[in-house]
Amino acid sequence: SVWTTVHSSYEPAQIFLFATVGCHVIIFWTIGLMSALLEFTRPAWLEPFKVQQDAPRLTVRRFVTASLLCLLNQFTSLIAASLVIQRCEFLHPTAFASELPSLPTVLVQLGCCLPVSEILFYAGHRLLHVPWAYDHIHYIHHSWHAPIAIASIYAHPAEFILANIPVVLGGPLLLAPHVVVWF
Repeated sequence: SVWTTVHSSYEPAQIFLFATVGCHVIIFWTIGLMSALLEFTRPAWLEPFKVQQDAPRLTVRRFVTASLLCLLNQFTSLIAASLVIQRCEFLHPTAFASELPSLPTVLVQLGCCLPVSEILFYAGHRLLHVPWAYDHIHYIHHSWHAPIAIASIYAHPAEFILANIPVVLGGPLLLAPHVVVWF
């Protein structure tokens, strides 16, 4: 199987970094670039589905600026993942087991991790709307009035570190699932 090959060919740190950061980067930019392409070209058949008809058009400059901040935040997530992996085997001795968990186990683990992530997202986002945090940090994320896909992580690096990364790490670190549940 693919997992057996990966498990026997790579160290846990390599698997974790590629899977968590690599999968995120590949999926994020694939969807982000497709979304931007649709926004730049605005095909007529898609216009009836646009919620904000009067929103300003996306410019190349705005897209590049957003992309650079997103790349910075993704680099930050690579650093966070590197720090987590240093402790991952200590915290979760079965996280890299050679035998994959069963589908019901994965579903239960996901079902437990997702509410933790949602609670952390809600709490972090509410804190970012406290006047000081909004005025100094969170306003950047809200500068997109007609967001595109990459605007999801278009945020001040402090927001990304304090509010976004815990959302992704919280459930798995608390509940100790197999590493495949992380991706």
